[in-house]
Amino acid sequence: MNRVGHLTRGGDGDSAQSKIDFLRRNPVTSKLDAVVAGRFVTVPGSSMDPSIRSVQAAELVGANLNRAAR
Repeated sequence: MNRVGHLTRGGDGDSAQSKIDFLRRNPVTSKLDAVVAGRFVTVPGSSMDPSIRSVQAAELVGANLNRAAR
């Protein structure tokens, strides 16, 4: 599973979708199992900085891992 940060700054490459598109187009990363299977977890960029919001990111990733394991 790939964790993809979604940033709201609006710059090139900030959105989660642009990162996913890059991973799918790149000749190396496009071969990764998680990319081939489309296993991505989108995490708000604000939750990726070390803060109390990191708990939200950990819970989001954990919930998606739990779903993927079923």
